[in-house]
Amino acid sequence: MTPDHHSIEQRAAAEMARTVQERLPVATGVFALTCAVVGAIECWTHPERLPTFAALYALGLVALAASLYYVRRPTLTPAQVVTATVAALIVFISFVTAYFVLTWAQLELMALGLVYLVLGTVITLPWGAGAQAAVVAAAAAGFLFATIMGVPAATPPAAHVVGMVSVAALTVLSARVLARAHFDLIRRDEEKNGLLDIARDLTASVDIDQAFDRVQQRAAILLGCEIVATYFLD
Repeated sequence: MTPDHHSIEQRAAAEMARTVQERLPVATGVFALTCAVVGAIECWTHPERLPTFAALYALGLVALAASLYYVRRPTLTPAQVVTATVAALIVFISFVTAYFVLTWAQLELMALGLVYLVLGTVITLPWGAGAQAAVVAAAAAGFLFATIMGVPAATPPAAHVVGMVSVAALTVLSARVLARAHFDLIRRDEEKNGLLDIARDLTASVDIDQAFDRVQQRAAILLGCEIVATYFLD
């Protein structure tokens, strides 16, 4: 791996973490509001489920709020920002799973909620395939556990599994493509800056040998080479 490639990866990771920090409050607010509205409808239809929903919803909000507070710390590395956010979402998914297992609500509603969560993360949080895969795995594990526990469903659970697997695969692929596109944009920006530096070196020095030494050094960084040679033809 060349030094230039490594620096681009570091810059991409830093920008990704900064974007997660900026978008996480909005994403959290949307998730919380959506769950509150759906929960209100659910509890209006089934009042006996209100205590369970209220308790688990409150615990989920605490996990998300703790993540919001933690990821704002300036001393965190990009990896720590992403890991903390993923961990909070996994905890939230576990509370969603617990609600459906404890109340025996419809499995279709759980599948819809998990798909919404998985799609919402890939849209609002551009954090690459690894983090997205972790959220997808947690959602799939929760749904599988609820199915094994016998949560009632009006349609065959296998149909839900097929739908969730396809959506999960698409979101992970989308996260990977978006991360790669972001990396390529940064790489092109670095190449542009390198070419500008070369142009400045050529125009800033009257000593041709010194100018070419600088050009070769910057060309080596830009191209990821250890040695650059220039040949003059008479």
